[in-house]
Amino acid sequence: MNLESVRRSVACMALIATMLVSPIAAQTFPGDDAERLNMTMVGYVQLSDTPVSLDYIPPYTDIYVAGHHAYVGSFYGEVYIIDISNPADMALVATLEMPGPALDLKVDGDLLAIGMQGAGDMGLGLVDISDPAEPKILSTLFEEGWIGVHNLFLYNDRAYLAHASSGGVTIVDISDPAHPVVTGHWDNEMGEYSNIVHDIHISDDMAFFCDFWPGEGGLIILDLQDPDRPVTLSAVPIPEGVHNAWRRGDYVYFNQEFGGGVFPLHVVDIAEPANPVRVGTFYPDRVLRDRSVWGAHNTWIEGDLLYWAYYDAGVRVFDLSVPDHPVEIGYHTAVSTWGTQPHSDGLIYSIDNWQGGVASMRFHQPAHAIRKVELGQTVGIKGRTGGIGVQAWTAPLPGGEGDIRRISIGLPGVVDGELLHREDDHRYVGRMNIPEDMPSGRHQVQVMLEDDQGRFYPFNVPFALFPGGDLPILTENRGWTVENPGNYSWTNYEGRPAMELPPSINLILNPAAPQDLFGYGAIRIVYHPGEGEDARTNNLRFTFDAAPLPLYSSRLENPPIDLTRKEWQVVEIPLVWSETFRLAPAIQTLKLQGRMRGDSYLASIELVADTPPIDTAIREEHADTLPEVFALEQNYPNPFNSSTAIRFDLATAADIELGVYNLAGQRVAILATGVHSAGAYAVHWDGRDARGFDLASGIYLYRVSADGHEQTRKLTLLR
Repeated sequence: MNLESVRRSVACMALIATMLVSPIAAQTFPGDDAERLNMTMVGYVQLSDTPVSLDYIPPYTDIYVAGHHAYVGSFYGEVYIIDISNPADMALVATLEMPGPALDLKVDGDLLAIGMQGAGDMGLGLVDISDPAEPKILSTLFEEGWIGVHNLFLYNDRAYLAHASSGGVTIVDISDPAHPVVTGHWDNEMGEYSNIVHDIHISDDMAFFCDFWPGEGGLIILDLQDPDRPVTLSAVPIPEGVHNAWRRGDYVYFNQEFGGGVFPLHVVDIAEPANPVRVGTFYPDRVLRDRSVWGAHNTWIEGDLLYWAYYDAGVRVFDLSVPDHPVEIGYHTAVSTWGTQPHSDGLIYSIDNWQGGVASMRFHQPAHAIRKVELGQTVGIKGRTGGIGVQAWTAPLPGGEGDIRRISIGLPGVVDGELLHREDDHRYVGRMNIPEDMPSGRHQVQVMLEDDQGRFYPFNVPFALFPGGDLPILTENRGWTVENPGNYSWTNYEGRPAMELPPSINLILNPAAPQDLFGYGAIRIVYHPGEGEDARTNNLRFTFDAAPLPLYSSRLENPPIDLTRKEWQVVEIPLVWSETFRLAPAIQTLKLQGRMRGDSYLASIELVADTPPIDTAIREEHADTLPEVFALEQNYPNPFNSSTAIRFDLATAADIELGVYNLAGQRVAILATGVHSAGAYAVHWDGRDARGFDLASGIYLYRVSADGHEQTRKLTLLR
């Protein structure tokens, strides 16, 4: 089997996987327990009386709304046409049988174009819908080498077909829909991309092709002045691949669908199409709180709003008034949706894939927005930080009516909202208390605006709480449990309380919940080899991630533990990426395993607290003299994955700024600002941007400026 055949086979399996939404997360309509924000259910129409089985692919696919009708496809080749003139009482008026699975639908006037994908001669179907209750198939089109049509876009008498399995994009002249003609084909000639196009968006003679393949995917930007010969202008590589894209002005918004809901909305500035610049990544609130949601699907932009079908996380609405800073201002999770589309009067229509119907919803746009939030500090220390000050700036939304009722700040699920007070026309100030028992980790501080019509505008700001000290694990009443505790006993050995380990060691420790590793720099183990004899069969390994780390083996030249030293030995394992494992964000379990000749002893396992960033007033000073010159050192480790230290010296007190920039010169994070006295400083950075989201792998610049002096160095981030 050649590479192209393998790709086609895997792509077909991936296509099936796109439909397998977790039945646990699916919600039953009308979803009284559904999460919702600024959205209400208006109506619902069932497409079939046959219940959807969770044992096979849900039959319904995409939705397209035009005029007074909605068009829905299915894997069974059926296209449903629904009268939506009364959104509270929608009605199925026609069912059209197509020769293959109808995965995508687009409407242009009286023409319905259908992309069909499946086994056999599947391709493009063109249908006359001048009378939606009596649709008529005008033609179908298929060419050898296609594996169907997964997605299509209609533009200026052309249909652009994405096959999602076979390579490239096919261009069809549909000026005579009864006799469509293939007039062009585009293949990606850039070797680092896969040429598997999943989705297409076209606007103002520019096309955006979504190269789907993980590891070889990205957003391809093309000039379409000649409709049959697209010219590639540039590309934005995206490691996970790109599923769907939409252009609005000088910005393109796009996403991928796989990965357990962790893939974000990417934003790219295309003011210079030949030199696109990535300006940020953004997540739905549901994903920030729960990464177990299944994943994203299609986007649609209308005016200043982006509508996002997010499978089991329902319909999500983002405000694009500030184009490079989308803010989620609405959602409803009663439907598990492949596609969603706005219509008129705030109405949104969504296909409910699992329940087998079409839902009409109304989005209630807030009258005012939060435009900026500043926290007095973006990091704190557990048990030491009692509270943080906050300022929020507001602005009226175009077309919105109403006044601000109140603005509050809180940590959802952790700290209840505390009211801010109005300082002037558009600025609100206040303080949020940090409870002593608040768990350390990355949090999303939420500033919530409520207007007098009961509509809300949330604004999330990242806040990191570092642990106040080391965390003992091998200690009773710490929330960790030992599997098979009867195999181990506690004793006093050489002056320390210790767990006695038998020759065959299989110690497994489990936290009550996954242990967040944020703020911890290492795992420390205190071990004594006891009086056992050394032997070639002896081995000891420690596992807290995908790969075990050897503590002792005769095959190691310098093992961390020396069995000939009959004394307590301390081993620290840095929590950083290495050649042997990639660090997970949380510990699910700890294992100490191996076989020794004789009993050995374990006094402790603990997580070692890391040094918080500089704006927590933590500073490293030289023990002898102050620095003589202004200097910026190379970060260490470099390359890095989870954390790196950036050190700089100040010979005199100075007003400084330490920031991280991408290669386009855009600042992505500020690590330290303000007046600092003379001394040596170390700032620890975790590779996240100013909003707390992971930056992509690559080379970045870090720069420190101090009273007219400036130094810049490069660092490499590996994911």
